[in-house]
Amino acid sequence: MRIGISGGNGDLSGRTVKQLLANGFPPGELVVSSTNPAALKYLNEIGVSVRRADFSDPGSVTEAFTGCDRVLLISMKDHEFDIVGKEYHAKAVKACVTAGVKHLMYTSAIAAFRSGDGSPWDIHADAERQLEDSGCNFTVIRNGLFIKPLEWNLNRDVSDDGIYYTAAGDGLCAWVSKNDIARATAVILTMDSPAKLYTLTGGEAVSLSDVISAVNDRFGTHFVHKSLSPEDYAKYLAKHLGDTEVEKAEKRHMLFIYAYLRSGYCSLVTDDIECLTGQAPEPFIADLELGERDRVNNL
Repeated sequence: MRIGISGGNGDLSGRTVKQLLANGFPPGELVVSSTNPAALKYLNEIGVSVRRADFSDPGSVTEAFTGCDRVLLISMKDHEFDIVGKEYHAKAVKACVTAGVKHLMYTSAIAAFRSGDGSPWDIHADAERQLEDSGCNFTVIRNGLFIKPLEWNLNRDVSDDGIYYTAAGDGLCAWVSKNDIARATAVILTMDSPAKLYTLTGGEAVSLSDVISAVNDRFGTHFVHKSLSPEDYAKYLAKHLGDTEVEKAEKRHMLFIYAYLRSGYCSLVTDDIECLTGQAPEPFIADLELGERDRVNNL
């Protein structure tokens, strides 16, 4: 069985490829695509086929994945996702169909069924519909929210007095590590008969205040979580972010994420990771590190 994975330079793709190979999947049966194949020379050197593919160029996607039995399409990066996600994901799905791929998989998000609201989840929901309409066998992998981006948020969004501003309220989320997602996804990719839907979450749902308390306990920091109203948080973002297209998209993205957290849409906890891998998800705090700025300014 020949497997293709998109987004080879991305973090989740890299972890999934590493896990597949660690599980004993033959490098010669693996195709990894990237917009910059030269950066993946190390994979070529161990026998993995590295090919150029760009979702904006359907012909390159078809060429990259021709001959693959299964393809995992990893959703686009955040700063592009909100702007052209629907268009480019649809092109990628159709290009894989043209390539003759028998089974398509897509990294979606928890609560993607809530479509039509213009949120990031709406973009994922549209990609899921593209899979359903493709005529291929398909699998949707709905990932919980990654804890890892919180490292960057803490570095950027914590004020000088140690306050971490959000608009999440007391909403719960089953934060999940990318390593656990990669472990489970590697299993799904090689199963004889994968299901049509998996929802990969952490083992418990906690609030952001709980997250910050765990960060303080682990690192000796003194952060305080303060949830603003959506209106005040929008003003906070307007003050701290500019008006480029990327920054506008990020502001929308953050407002929607906290709206979904606040409403409880990310609180679902499943045992899919443990059932797939035989190992429970690691505690969210285990996947979190703080930068030097955080350690120094908040001790």
